[in-house]
Amino acid sequence: MVPTKIIVLDVFKIKKINMRKVRLIGFGMAVIVALLGANNVEAQISYGGTPPSFTTELPSNIDVAELAKIDVDSYRADDKDRDAMGKLYRYGVDIPVNLTTENAGTWNYLKNGDRIWRLTIKSADAQALGVYYDDFWLPEGSELYLYNKSKSQVIGSFNHLNNPPSGIFANELIQGDQVTLEYYEPKGVADNPVISICDITYAYRSTGFLNHTKTYEYNQSQACEVDVICPEGDQWRDQIRGVTRVGVKHDGQAGWCSGSMVNNTAEDCLPYYLTAEHCADGATFEELLTWTFYFNFERTNCNQTSETEPIPTTLIGATMKAKGPQSKSDFYLVLLSNYVPQSVNGYFNGWKTTNSGSATSMGIHHPAGDIKKISKCTTNLQTVGVYYWRTYWASTVSGAGVTEGGSSGSPLFDENKHIVGVLSFGQSACTAGGAGYPQSGPNYPDQYGKFSFSWASNGTNPDQRLKPWLSHDGTTPSTLDGRNNNCTDYPLMADFHVLDSIIPLGTTVKFYNTTLRDPDYNCSYNWTFEGVTGSASTFINSPTRTYNTNGAFPVTLTATSNGQTSTITKYMYVGNAGIDSKDMNQTRIYPNPASDKINIEFSDLSSQDIVVEFYNMIGTLVKAENVTYSYGSKITLDLPNVADGFYTVKINTNKQSISRKISILN
Repeated sequence: MVPTKIIVLDVFKIKKINMRKVRLIGFGMAVIVALLGANNVEAQISYGGTPPSFTTELPSNIDVAELAKIDVDSYRADDKDRDAMGKLYRYGVDIPVNLTTENAGTWNYLKNGDRIWRLTIKSADAQALGVYYDDFWLPEGSELYLYNKSKSQVIGSFNHLNNPPSGIFANELIQGDQVTLEYYEPKGVADNPVISICDITYAYRSTGFLNHTKTYEYNQSQACEVDVICPEGDQWRDQIRGVTRVGVKHDGQAGWCSGSMVNNTAEDCLPYYLTAEHCADGATFEELLTWTFYFNFERTNCNQTSETEPIPTTLIGATMKAKGPQSKSDFYLVLLSNYVPQSVNGYFNGWKTTNSGSATSMGIHHPAGDIKKISKCTTNLQTVGVYYWRTYWASTVSGAGVTEGGSSGSPLFDENKHIVGVLSFGQSACTAGGAGYPQSGPNYPDQYGKFSFSWASNGTNPDQRLKPWLSHDGTTPSTLDGRNNNCTDYPLMADFHVLDSIIPLGTTVKFYNTTLRDPDYNCSYNWTFEGVTGSASTFINSPTRTYNTNGAFPVTLTATSNGQTSTITKYMYVGNAGIDSKDMNQTRIYPNPASDKINIEFSDLSSQDIVVEFYNMIGTLVKAENVTYSYGSKITLDLPNVADGFYTVKINTNKQSISRKISILN
């Protein structure tokens, strides 16, 4: 890696840069979609402007981080098998890096006291590069831009309003094999930026939409696909607005899928998004925070191949709420990290919970990561067991829309415009064998996981069902219509995440702030801790703390924005936390989190009468139950009727007491 260069222009002396300053507490996202003329071929939520180096004479010799070239041929060969098996439609792979404003790049100081940091990252022959950060924070007044080698694509500026509470951030793909980051800071800014780049995604296919000099390259799906702007979409304009392409990351690879914003019974514009579980395929919490959602990536003229590429708007980040495996209905529900700005013109699609078919149906999707397409089924939906709907696509006036890799996760609508399924796998293709194997073609079907099964039948835990999230009052309406993204009030929802709440002594924990807030207002945060080494409170967005004392300790986050206050408390369990270490692996309580029942299993306990007690986190007994246990059996108990939160289950045998911590989420 090339060492950092600091160049002082004229009068300013070199100063040591201390990056790790305490973060400011402000965060908001007043939405301005930056379209920098013809040079900007993407539109991440940003604030416009021009990189200073475009108009200010600066030295041309800046640091370049040259990354290893990827063996693209081996990945392309592997993709043939992956695509035929219906796996995630991969377009790129990750290159791990460690690039910060301290160890890479060049600093220039201007005469007036302003300063600029630039870093160029190259990876030979990449079609595009994606930039991912494991720590990102910009002080108020500063700006960050990214652009490609020809400067035909510029994104930004990003500023303090883009600061993610979690600290994890990403940028959309930048065309070509070179990207330059340019950070500008005016004189008088007291704090230093945190720009810590952890991964560069090397994109090697399905990125032609970025090459604005080649009009035809962005339309890379099969020839029979039908643009949503064609007449087939005329009765589906609202539903089309709710469907997006999503760039996903997991296991060091990046891929395209499709999905839809979905309404909930509170109709409060909470940004729930539904796609397929096999798209996530075990994605970590941190990886989900870098997922990129592309809205309005579609043509304005039906099948007009001479039209220049569309400019989508992107939102970054999500957290998983519920999922079901591909062996069942293959669904994955997330909550976006930000409310969807009204300027995006999005739509929250409705759904149907009853297991009933439809005389006709419609699929809306992004095949091969391409612009949005529409496919029509003119025959009755066929049920395949309890998990799936089967569709056969029909020829229409503009083509014969099918699905492809990248369509996974897209919604299937019934004739009343309600989502009834999520695309899991299929055999459809424009031509015989067109999906990469003989049993594929225009007369072969696709399979959609049933929304009705995903609603409440996939499991008992809240993270296995749609109902706990999409029904705020616990009811099961047979249908819910969609709604426009036109809410006037956005509820403030404080929340945070830790990778593990049960930890050994001496563990340092990162608390990831995932608060959902009104995009038009700043938000401040106040944390309070118990049992930690260091300060018991802080205003930092996502702090770390070390635990050196046994016990169960509360962590409270209070968020304040636009006159609203929201507070959440969770517990850290340190050391034995009142649990006898001899029994840690001998007693199993599940599910955890739980909603209405729990199961208790013992690996070595004789038949006897036992007492099971439930305590809240302040030690109050909320329920006790006498149980006769038979050796080798399982105990199933109804949970007490209590509020959501953490509780202690204490099991009293004839020799000892065993305690376990569980969470209850109704």
